[in-house]
Amino acid sequence: MSRVIGYTNGDMAPAGPIGGNTLIHSFISEVIHQPFGHAIHKIGLPDFPKQTFLLEMGQILCDADGTVADDHKTLVKLWRSLQRGEIIATNVWDDAPLFYVRVGFGSAGLVIRLIHKTTEWHVESVISVYHRPLADYRLWRRASLAAVVILAAGLGFGLPKLAATAEHLHLVTGALQRLTTPVTASTGSTTPTSAHSATGDIGASTTQLTTTLAGSASSASRHVTMPVRHTWSFALEQGMPLFDLAQFLANHRLVPNATNFDMAMTQNGMDSDVQPGTYRFHSGMSQAALLQDIKNGPVS
Repeated sequence: MSRVIGYTNGDMAPAGPIGGNTLIHSFISEVIHQPFGHAIHKIGLPDFPKQTFLLEMGQILCDADGTVADDHKTLVKLWRSLQRGEIIATNVWDDAPLFYVRVGFGSAGLVIRLIHKTTEWHVESVISVYHRPLADYRLWRRASLAAVVILAAGLGFGLPKLAATAEHLHLVTGALQRLTTPVTASTGSTTPTSAHSATGDIGASTTQLTTTLAGSASSASRHVTMPVRHTWSFALEQGMPLFDLAQFLANHRLVPNATNFDMAMTQNGMDSDVQPGTYRFHSGMSQAALLQDIKNGPVS
């Protein structure tokens, strides 16, 4: 769950109102959900100076409760993460563009508010700090799909090989039978009956091996299991923030990121009309299906 820190660089507290310039707001809103380093170049803003970030961010984290370390190594990691961090919202304060950027490394995630005022960049505040799962759901899903494809490919190549081996044994058996078939001599005598016995033993052994191989192939195919569908319930109590529901869905890997889903619920107006009660979700649901179930109301 995220926690609002509220620590701000006091020297940079803006003096004007939010949303004062509609043109600037419309211009910078085009870079939402884009990487910060790429987006500011796209709209013609200069790079955020590294030393300014390290100094101001270090001061903010120093004043915080120690959730995120303020040592130089950590600050450099945050600086690098800022360049690829996602812009999740924009605004304007006294004609100065504001950017809300989600950054993080390891299990720590932050939402930082940055401002570009009078040709200079500054860290205005840290909005929240949250726990970020180390295993990304999308990567896990892709890895699972790759494992299934590899398993299916292995079975696809293995079964024809087993069938080819059985066919080869069948041909060898036929050749042996032809070689050991009794031949009638001019005197009317035949080959010893031991040849028939040997052929029978070879045929029996071949049949047994073929049966074993076929059984192994059948056993291998039976071990390909279908994914299990899981169901989870969440009790939304009166007055509980919707972010708790978003974090619950992220913890169970139903959504890739709690902050994004919380924003999606807000954009759909759920922050004002969602009903308290028990909601039920199952694995494999899309974001659209999750939002629709929440709109439909609790199941009990």
